[in-house]
Amino acid sequence: KIDRSFVARLTTDQRERQIVAAVIAMAHVLGMTVVAEGIETVEQLRALADLGCDDGQGFLLARPLAPRAVPQLFGRPAPWPPAPGRAPLPRQATRLPG
Repeated sequence: KIDRSFVARLTTDQRERQIVAAVIAMAHVLGMTVVAEGIETVEQLRALADLGCDDGQGFLLARPLAPRAVPQLFGRPAPWPPAPGRAPLPRQATRLPG
């Protein structure tokens, strides 16, 4: 799991981006799935997807919910527009495109 403190500076600090890239690469070599926490912007989401991050969580994807409210989450439209030349991200999952 990549801590939100790294995700927060991912798009503004090249050193942080290199650390995140190294963590993702190392985890994949070990056969692990990587989850990034604290995704709050479309730019962070796209950067993580470009680096090969597998899953994500954060306010961009969904606010904390009571268990009974989770089914409603899957019927809502995506909170971001697709990037030019890229397919829209799935609305029913937090799986990052890869």
